[in-house]
Amino acid sequence: MTVCNKSFEHQNVSYVCFPTIQLCGKWLQDAGLRAGHTIDIIHEEGRIIITRSAVQRKHFSFL
Repeated sequence: MTVCNKSFEHQNVSYVCFPTIQLCGKWLQDAGLRAGHTIDIIHEEGRIIITRSAVQRKHFSFL
């Protein structure tokens, strides 16, 4: 997996770039995540922790 850049238009400069990571795969399902779930993200020096939120919204038809 590689961290990429994503460019955004910005009001004071033409563009600004930020790192982006896209996650997909059966391993997310195996970890208990499904489409529509909300997640919590904690970032610490050198690592990112992703957990399924304790409270889930119920208005998604595909849950």
